[in-house]
Amino acid sequence: MKHIILVVLVSLILAGCLPSIQREKGPDATGEFIKGQVVRGFPGLPLYPKSQVIETYGSIEGYGGSFVSKDKLSKVVNFYGPTLGQLGWETVLRKKSESYYVYEIKNDNFIGEVIINIASDNKQTAITVALEPR
Repeated sequence: MKHIILVVLVSLILAGCLPSIQREKGPDATGEFIKGQVVRGFPGLPLYPKSQVIETYGSIEGYGGSFVSKDKLSKVVNFYGPTLGQLGWETVLRKKSESYYVYEIKNDNFIGEVIINIASDNKQTAITVALEPR
C-alpha cells in the first residue's frame, strides 16, 4: 500500500514539473506564424527540455509549431510518449522510417500530431506540432 501511495505522489509531482508549451501570455494567435515565440492559447503539450522555438501559429482552425533540439532523435522520441500521457493526451506512435516518427495525439479538445524527425542539417532533431479542435 505504501508503494502505491508513493507512486501516485511521485506521478503527481512529476506531472506538475513537466515543461509545457501551453501559453497564457505571448503574442496573440492571429493565424500568422510568430518566430521564436509560442502564441497565446497554445494547447498544453510537453516542451522538450532545452528545445528552441522556431515558430508557432494559432487560430480558430488550430495550432502548430516547429521546434528543434540538439539531442538525438531516439531521446526526443522516448521523451514524448510518457510525458504526453502525463498531460492527458492519448497517443499512438508510428515509425515511418529510421529517422521519422509520428505521435498521433488527442485529448478532449484537440486532435493532431507530434512529428519528430532528423532536421535538414542532419545535426538536430526537428519537432513539429499540428493540432485542430475536435
